[in-house]
Amino acid sequence: MRKMQLRPCGNFRVGYGQELTVFSTDFGRLWAGIGLFLLFAALPLVSSPYLLYVINMIGIAAIATIGLNILIGFTGQISLGHGAFFGVGAYAAAILATRLHVPLILALPAAGLVTALIGMIFGVPSGRLKGLYLTIATLAGQIIIEYLLVHWESLTQGTMGITLPAASILGFSLEGDLSYFYLIFFSLLGMLWVAINIMRTRFGRAFIAIRDNDRAAEGMGIPIF
Repeated sequence: MRKMQLRPCGNFRVGYGQELTVFSTDFGRLWAGIGLFLLFAALPLVSSPYLLYVINMIGIAAIATIGLNILIGFTGQISLGHGAFFGVGAYAAAILATRLHVPLILALPAAGLVTALIGMIFGVPSGRLKGLYLTIATLAGQIIIEYLLVHWESLTQGTMGITLPAASILGFSLEGDLSYFYLIFFSLLGMLWVAINIMRTRFGRAFIAIRDNDRAAEGMGIPIF
C-alpha cells in the first residue's frame, strides 16, 4: 500500500519536473480535495441567500484577480486599468446576449476575446514602457474605458445599465444565487487551472525572469516586448 507523502524538512528536489508539480505532496492533494468538497457540497447548504450572494461576488472578483496576479505578481508590471478591462468583458457579454441573442455558453468566451482585442489597443503601444510610465498608461486606459462605458449610451445604456435576459446553459435555466454559485466557482477553478499551467510553461518562466530582472532576461534571449 502506498504511504502518504509528506513534505520533508528541506528542499530535496533532484529534477526540474519536481519544480513543475502543482502539489508536491500527497498531503496537499488531500486537503485540496477536502477544500473542494467543502466548497461545492457544504458551503451552499449552510449559507444564507445574502451570504451566498456575497460569496458569488467574491468568486467573480477572484476570477479577475487571477489575471491581475499574472500581470503584477509573476511579471512585475504594475497596472491600474484591470477593472476597466473587467468591465469591457461584462458589457461585451451583456451586449452579445441582448442584441445578438448569443447563448451564455458562447457569450462568455466571446466576451473574453473582445476584452483581449481591446487590451491589445492599449497593450501594444505600452509594450516598451515599464515602471511609473506603464502605470500611467494603464491609468489612462482605465479613465478612457470608464468614460466610454458611461457616456456611450447607445451601446452600453449609460448609467442605467443593461437588463439581461434569463440565463441558461445547454437548456438548464440558471435561477437564483445557487445556480450562479456553481457556474462562477467552476469557472474560477477552470481559470485557476489555466493560470497555473501557464506559469509552468516557458512563457511563465519568462514572466518571472522579467519580473526579477528584465535586462538580464533580455540578455538571455527572452523577447521583452
